[in-house]
Amino acid sequence: MTLRVDKAELADWGYNVSICHDQTFPGESMPNVHLTKQMENYILDQVRSGSYANLSEVVRAGMRLLMERDHTRQFYALKADLEEALREAEAGGFEVFDPQAYEPDAETGSL
Repeated sequence: MTLRVDKAELADWGYNVSICHDQTFPGESMPNVHLTKQMENYILDQVRSGSYANLSEVVRAGMRLLMERDHTRQFYALKADLEEALREAEAGGFEVFDPQAYEPDAETGSL
């Protein structure tokens, strides 16, 4: 199956790409996306090759990659914080946790 996409079809898709959404921000509309010529050609090539069915799929794939990169960055930041806390604890920089002092009205029970 060959899928042909031309510049007029890109305009039909709403070049200055309009993004549809599910009211993530009720009452607010998402901004248009302005693409460079290089990005526009890349999207057209991806759709023509059959890698993606349409412009929306290409944009969603890009967003997934950005989200994955951000989650990876957050994971490594958390890991670094935990490693620092472990070093401090191993060096004696900690206090014994007293749950009764933290929550005096909590019921105590044994596990």
